[in-house]
Amino acid sequence: LLNPMGEDDDDFEVQYMIDRNTGTAFCIADYSHNEIPEQKLDSFIINDEPLYSEETAGDSIHPLIGSAARATIITKN
Repeated sequence: LLNPMGEDDDDFEVQYMIDRNTGTAFCIADYSHNEIPEQKLDSFIINDEPLYSEETAGDSIHPLIGSAARATIITKN
């Protein structure tokens, strides 16, 4: 969000958000620095076959096509 309360510089308090997020990150790190989470196997590791077929391995799942790629530009002669 850029200037959610208005267009003035003082309407968007970036420094407050940076300070708060940094403080939260340090708090999380301070209280969990010596706690190691339980290690679990991934649910997909037991399956030796890939989740896709060999025919579709090279296909693009989400082709990157911009919203203006199919735009028609009309020019006046």
